[in-house]
Amino acid sequence: MLHGNQLQKALVNTGVGGKIPKPRKSHHRKFTCTKCGSPMQVIENTNTMACTNDKCNQFFVFNT
Repeated sequence: MLHGNQLQKALVNTGVGGKIPKPRKSHHRKFTCTKCGSPMQVIENTNTMACTNDKCNQFFVFNT
C-alpha cells in the first residue's frame, strides 16, 4: 500500500519519479479509564481504545 498524497502516488505510478514517505506510527495520548483508573490501550488499525483491566469492560470509540 502506498502512503503519501495523491500527486506523489500519481508520479510513482506513471514512473516519472517522486518518493513516497515511509508510514509513521500513530502517537496517541496516554488515556486512563474513567471507571477503574487503569491505562487504556489503542487497538491497532481501528478507531477504538479499550481498558487494560480484565474485570473492566470500558471502551472508547474515536469519532475521527
